[in-house]
Amino acid sequence: KIVGDYYEEQLKLSPISATSNGDNRYNDQLNIDFTDSHRALDKSVLEKYQQSLSALNRTDLNPNDQITYDLLTRDIKLGLEGLTYPDNLTPLNQFYGLHLTFAQLGSGQVIQPFKTVKDYENWEKRMKRGVAYLVSSIVYFRRGMKQDYVLPKALVIKMIPQFTSFAVKDVKESTFYGPLKQFPADFSEADKQRLTAAYSAAIENEIMPAYARLATFLQEEYLPKARTSTGISAVKNGAAYYQFLIRVLTTTDKPADEIYQTGLSEVKR
Repeated sequence: KIVGDYYEEQLKLSPISATSNGDNRYNDQLNIDFTDSHRALDKSVLEKYQQSLSALNRTDLNPNDQITYDLLTRDIKLGLEGLTYPDNLTPLNQFYGLHLTFAQLGSGQVIQPFKTVKDYENWEKRMKRGVAYLVSSIVYFRRGMKQDYVLPKALVIKMIPQFTSFAVKDVKESTFYGPLKQFPADFSEADKQRLTAAYSAAIENEIMPAYARLATFLQEEYLPKARTSTGISAVKNGAAYYQFLIRVLTTTDKPADEIYQTGLSEVKR
């Protein structure tokens, strides 16, 4: 019951994860997950289930449920620790980020379904939230600049072309126009015209300007303040954050240097 409830709440916190899991209940939603308010909500949910687990006696559980208990305990602990680091001050980067996921979803070629009129209406709503996410990221990038918590210049340079690439002369050339080129055969002409008008207006008046605004911001305002260092250890609590990521991604507590030496010795072997 605890695990099921926890899973349901996590889907609400991350609607795109729900979509990727084949759960279509939240296909019209997109949370701006780097904001203080969302992180506070995330923290409250994690603490609630941490308290629920603490009320259980692990030894009373069967072996399978003990494993589930341990996994959930770890997930919650890491989630709470992760929220203590200000990685939300770099809400996008060159390798992953909503600016890339947003375009993939809007292309109509990945997990966002475009099979029914309702699907198209869901994306119309999620599209608005995506624009808000992009624009809001500038606010948190600027906060990071004030706190000297910024991305390396080498990465910012790679990000700028990602944003400028969305500038097209004709909306029909936009990645986000993709769903309008593949209407299901059973759509009425009225629905096609309505959706085409709505999507085209959103692409031209909201999406493309948002990408352009971020490109300009990164080029003119952020890049001059970006750091010349590369590793995350160069920022405040960066070394601790790196060690945290090692625990998240490898499930070990091994120091970074030890893992590096293991890599060298394995290559040599």
